[in-house]
Amino acid sequence: MSTEIVREIPREDWVSFFNNFSRRHDRWLVTVEVLGANLGAQVEGRSLRFEGINADLKGGENRITIDLGHGLDESMTRTVSSPAHVWVGQTGTTTGTFETLDIEAADGTTTLVRFLAGVVPEDV
Repeated sequence: MSTEIVREIPREDWVSFFNNFSRRHDRWLVTVEVLGANLGAQVEGRSLRFEGINADLKGGENRITIDLGHGLDESMTRTVSSPAHVWVGQTGTTTGTFETLDIEAADGTTTLVRFLAGVVPEDV
């Protein structure tokens, strides 16, 4: 049995929310999926190291950037252009707690970042 709590983060709170979220989830392992009408569901990466997320909303910018690491010297960035909605979810199950960030772009494409709560690379 699982319990899920999902809440939308208001746009005016994105910058501060992402700053706090990034500090609390630094180096946690994540899976990144992209879902869209034209591409279906695509896994962009598994067991990536979360390095931070930020919203660029000033000066005409309108994007969210997710920084990820893979291995010791490899990094990857996922950029969501024209973000429309951000949801954070938490699910508790008998096997642990999982958190998700669900970022929907204006074109309907969704980027889903799944965190295994508290799991950092050196724990695995």
